[in-house]
Amino acid sequence: MASLGPSPVIAGNAVQALDVSEWSGPTTARQWRAAVRKGTGIAIVKLGTEHTGQQLAAARAGGVGMLAGYLVVPAQRQVDIPGGLDFVAVDVEENGVTPIDLHDAEATIRETGSEPIIYTSRSIWGRLQLPPSPLELWDAAWGEKPGAGFRQYGSWIKRVGHQYGANVNRFGFSADASVFDRGWLNGLIT
Repeated sequence: MASLGPSPVIAGNAVQALDVSEWSGPTTARQWRAAVRKGTGIAIVKLGTEHTGQQLAAARAGGVGMLAGYLVVPAQRQVDIPGGLDFVAVDVEENGVTPIDLHDAEATIRETGSEPIIYTSRSIWGRLQLPPSPLELWDAAWGEKPGAGFRQYGSWIKRVGHQYGANVNRFGFSADASVFDRGWLNGLIT
């Protein structure tokens, strides 16, 4: 599993993350090394795309401290989840998500040894009217300052991750920018 090491901290006790998908295309170890030098401690890769394996390998070779993934429910119910990921987010953004979808995704993620979390936003979770989730929250709140105060929704009184920027292109590939709580991350690797 991972090591966070002495990567720069932003927004207090937060670790910077970049998440990529099929839209990012292939990435290189050199690009990820540049991201690490600028404080990126986590690479999050969309699972089940033609680039998933390559992007994870490039991030690992580039020295990113933690590797994670995400899968979209219900669209990606049958995605292979590679071992060795520190956490995997259940991406709740699409209409038709049911409590059964969430339960099944959580169980599949736990079988791999990864920690499941929920990725969603206040407006999406409210629109879908899903029941409270016991999983930690990676909150999509674009345009807010990284690590800005959290306003409770659903059953969450805090978030462990905050996605604040979409389609950032700083290192030669398109990615979304997030910060994660260092204390929560350290709990995953101890």
